[in-house]
Amino acid sequence: MISFGKSTSKSYNKAVYLAKNSPKYDEVVDEDGNITHTATYTSSKRDFLDFIVLYDLVSNWKSTFFIINGDLVDKKTVGKIKYCYGDKCRSVKSNFCYGASYMTVNPFGCHRLQISQCNNPWWEYYVQEGSHYKLDRDKLYKRIELTKETFKYCPSFNIENIMNVAMSFPLILKKNEYKEIVKKESNIYL
Repeated sequence: MISFGKSTSKSYNKAVYLAKNSPKYDEVVDEDGNITHTATYTSSKRDFLDFIVLYDLVSNWKSTFFIINGDLVDKKTVGKIKYCYGDKCRSVKSNFCYGASYMTVNPFGCHRLQISQCNNPWWEYYVQEGSHYKLDRDKLYKRIELTKETFKYCPSFNIENIMNVAMSFPLILKKNEYKEIVKKESNIYL
């Protein structure tokens, strides 16, 4: 949801028009005569792309604020989601979140975790201990938590799925098992 008030911007009338054509529009006038326009969108491809157009017009106005699923969300977070989810909406790739390119291929369903084949690969969260490798789950979970704080509002972000994938990695791997995983995973998309 985007809410904004009266503005001296030359884009004000266009913003009001776009808001009024959103899936749900509300207009509130307070006791001092100040007007607030509120446009509510769904996460559908069409709605989100329409949201982006309005966002680009009003995001820098002092009166603008954003609410996602009942939470007041800062402009920077909304901008990051707009960038990534907007790319997904424009993409023809059905598995976009599993890798926008070979550089971001990941098993989690969110390349914003930055745990992908070419950037902090998941197998690098294993630490060698003698003749075996042990998964540093705490380090992996901390990485996931960093991304969760920003992208938990993304319509495609599924923390349950992400944690299920993280929990599915073996806690201990023999040295030869680890080397086989690294060989297979690091060459699969080259």
